[in-house]
Amino acid sequence: MRREHLAPYLSLAAALVLASLPWPRSLAPWAPLWVPLVLFFWILVLPERVGIVTAWATGLLDDVVHLTPLGEHAAILAVLAYVVERWRLEIRLAPLGQQMAVFFLLFTAERLLEVWLTAVPLWSPGVFLPPLVTALLWPLAQNLLLRLAPRGRLLL
Repeated sequence: MRREHLAPYLSLAAALVLASLPWPRSLAPWAPLWVPLVLFFWILVLPERVGIVTAWATGLLDDVVHLTPLGEHAAILAVLAYVVERWRLEIRLAPLGQQMAVFFLLFTAERLLEVWLTAVPLWSPGVFLPPLVTALLWPLAQNLLLRLAPRGRLLL
């Protein structure tokens, strides 16, 4: 299998590793949402290879890594992957600032769904700061991940 075919899955594995790294207690609320960030990028660029099934499988691995109830992250990522897939062309054609705003809303939805499933206090800093940090990282992540995308693809 060529590198271009493995790139989405290897980068998702790297995102899972980054998501499992411990952060100091004072910086933990600022930790980016690595898995949704990388997943949404690949859904935009390679929708024929990365979609709802990949989101579900990645979510199951995320559940195993973080010792959360099996299916929690899987369900959240699958629902949001559907939204990204459904609005893929509109998101890709939007200017970078609008893409960041859309992803902020999607990352916030991910956190709110997780809060709803886990009964974490809604107004804790860990709910709204990670989506903001992750949305601000979107341009950098996009540039880095585009280097892994197969040549000849319509790029963002």
